[in-house]
Amino acid sequence: MGHNAKRRQEAWALASDVGRAGLAIAAVGAPAGERDWRGGRDAIASVLAAHGIGTLLKDLIPEERPDDSNQKSFPSTHSAVTFASAASLTRRYGWSIGLPAVAAASGVAIARVLARRHHWYDALAGAAIGTTCGVALTSHESRSTYEGAAAPSSVEAASIKASRS
Repeated sequence: MGHNAKRRQEAWALASDVGRAGLAIAAVGAPAGERDWRGGRDAIASVLAAHGIGTLLKDLIPEERPDDSNQKSFPSTHSAVTFASAASLTRRYGWSIGLPAVAAASGVAIARVLARRHHWYDALAGAAIGTTCGVALTSHESRSTYEGAAAPSSVEAASIKASRS
């Protein structure tokens, strides 16, 4: 493998690491910023469950990574964690927040394949695990007064309350 190809793979791996951390922080941070403690607990549970299931399956199903580094390719826990984060945000706050989160999670999954850390099916399996955990472990209760809309910030909530008085 050429030097440039190796550098591109390393760049994709770094991008996927940053994306995973960013989405996990957003999934927990968004509810915390809104004092939505239930949403925060649900996001933490979703992310931990997705990571745990992914890690368990890596131990049970030996699959060689495309870069031949080890046999821990299946499934992608990066994909599992990011899709759990995205599903939790979507379920809790609707598509206005969820769609960008799903796009970011998809980017992480693609980056894992381009980094040659996973096969496409590893990333797809991780996405399925994460989405399932996020949907199953996140309550659909949103503090929004609008069906399917993102929960209002404290400033927006005060504005809505004032306009109704």
